Amino acid sequence: MLADAQEGLSSALVPAPNRWAEPAIIVRLYEAMKAGRAIHICYTSMTTGADTGQWLAPVRFTSDGENVHLRAFSFKHQSYRDYLPVRIGERSSFETRELFDPLPVDVDWHTRAVIWLRPKAGLSEEQAAVVRKEYGFTGEALKVTTRKALEFYFLRRWRIGEENSRLEVNKIEYEDWESGDDVES
Repeated sequence: MLADAQEGLSSALVPAPNRWAEPAIIVRLYEAMKAGRAIHICYTSMTTGADTGQWLAPVRFTSDGENVHLRAFSFKHQSYRDYLPVRIGERSSFETRELFDPLPVDVDWHTRAVIWLRPKAGLSEEQAAVVRKEYGFTGEALKVTTRKALEFYFLRRWRIGEENSRLEVNKIEYEDWESGDDVES
């Protein structure tokens, strides 16, 4: 692209979506998280539709490379879930309350997912070699490590499982993610 610009040729980028969240909502979530408090929100789920309200205990913000997600314990579902702040309605009360009991351990957050990828079955030997080169394989399989809580986003972002994907999962291994071990590849 730089060479094209110098030579007067045109290049183009695919537009990225403008994923935006109301800063005031982010601030309220962040303040509840830092204070260790639960917060009441209304959330529009793309699976079930509008939510009349629920209590969450925000624990961290994460990103799948395109969206910022709030990782929170849902008292309604009694589990840790990811929420897109943009789907939190402005009609939320944002009332906060003290957490009287410690939150359960977020097992998916503290579990390492070691994902072994290979070129998709059915590719020719030449195609498989090109896929290995394109994705930086150093052997027959590519090892990618992430948290189990982020596994879904990784597979979606890399389009694993889609019809035209050039990669497929060979195997996934799960291990405890030891505290202080924050290196992810």
